[in-house]
Amino acid sequence: ALVIVRCLRLDYFSTMRCVLQWFFICAIGLASSFSNRALGASTEILKVLPHWLDQQGRHTVSPSLFERDAYQLHLKDHREEVSTIRFDVNWRLKERGLRGCTLHLEARFGSEEGIQTLEQKMLIETGKRRKKGWSGLRIPEASFDVQSNLIAWRVRVTRGDEVLATRTSFLW
Repeated sequence: ALVIVRCLRLDYFSTMRCVLQWFFICAIGLASSFSNRALGASTEILKVLPHWLDQQGRHTVSPSLFERDAYQLHLKDHREEVSTIRFDVNWRLKERGLRGCTLHLEARFGSEEGIQTLEQKMLIETGKRRKKGWSGLRIPEASFDVQSNLIAWRVRVTRGDEVLATRTSFLW
């Protein structure tokens, strides 16, 4: 507020000094914003998409997103056509080529017999240049009850015992 009051002066040199002050303040703020973003870049889970799979292992019959959503609704209504469920996880690591990271999925399903929690783990395979990607965590068909409803899920990226990122559904 003090800088704005100073800019209201009619003197040419005062106005130019004020403009230069604003320019430097904005430049410093912009530079610190970029440096914080670079320093604060962390491992994160960007998106988790649960997909019902049919007997052939497909979650859609065509590449269209509209068709995928329609087919998912069809599979949800016709459980006899469902074989299992797959969680497609979009992740981003803190640095390129980070080794030893594991995706850990916990999914809760409810049926007339009660609530069942299923777990699945998968090693994230990254190359030297790869920092982000998609991984599919598929619940084994032997442990999956087709008639159960998905209640909640949690996906974590871990490295050893350290949890690097977590994403949960609303009801977790």
